[in-house]
Amino acid sequence: MKIPEKLLSGDFIDAEIAKKWKTAKIVKDADNETPNIVETKFGKKIRLTLLKGKEGKLITINKTSARQLTKAWKDELDNWIDKDVKLTVNNENVRGTMRDVIYLSPA
Repeated sequence: MKIPEKLLSGDFIDAEIAKKWKTAKIVKDADNETPNIVETKFGKKIRLTLLKGKEGKLITINKTSARQLTKAWKDELDNWIDKDVKLTVNNENVRGTMRDVIYLSPA
């Protein structure tokens, strides 16, 4: 399933949107750039495109989310495409600062 570029703003999902959406679908983006493994300042992470209705947002998932999704759908990212996920937001201490952390789990 390809998403037209006009539906993707390129923006990353934030806690406010995650709370509003509650669930979303993992999709392959139109440029085939997600799902993918990307290098971040915290090491290699998994980047996904989530779709809710006609709105698409990017997310770089944390290790807890990666373990949950891998447990459900194995370690091949292509297996995750078109799967529904639940979005949970917790306010947690991250390196000494309270921040909203978004977790994904199978819906």
